[in-house]
Amino acid sequence: NLLNHLLQLIDGVVKSEGIYIIGATNRVELVDSAQKRAGRLNKTIEIAYPDEGARKTLFGLYLKKLQLDSDVNLLQLAQVTDGCSGADIKEICNQAGLNAFKRESAQGRSRNYLVSAQDLQLALNEFARPKAKVA
Repeated sequence: NLLNHLLQLIDGVVKSEGIYIIGATNRVELVDSAQKRAGRLNKTIEIAYPDEGARKTLFGLYLKKLQLDSDVNLLQLAQVTDGCSGADIKEICNQAGLNAFKRESAQGRSRNYLVSAQDLQLALNEFARPKAKVA
């Protein structure tokens, strides 16, 4: 079975000096206890979701290539996305860009489009929890 084969591979590699096996999951409770036994994947490092400041920085990073309307507030976006991962924020920004492109294209303006707070709200509705509202 797959688990037994994985355990054999880990046991074979770990005995080699200077080689480390790193596993990653977003569902740590589903990792089999045999994999977490001493000498295998026995250390756990939890990477927390980004805090408000980090979320604001991520929105700035992912939206910097887009032209933003004056109604876009990065701090407000960071406040309403508590519990979102960096990947969630990236997806929200990508979707907001697509929303703006679709809206502007429908009006015959496909160049120099602006991402508005409404475009971001539509993206939040799709990818974030329902409580995430941009005023």
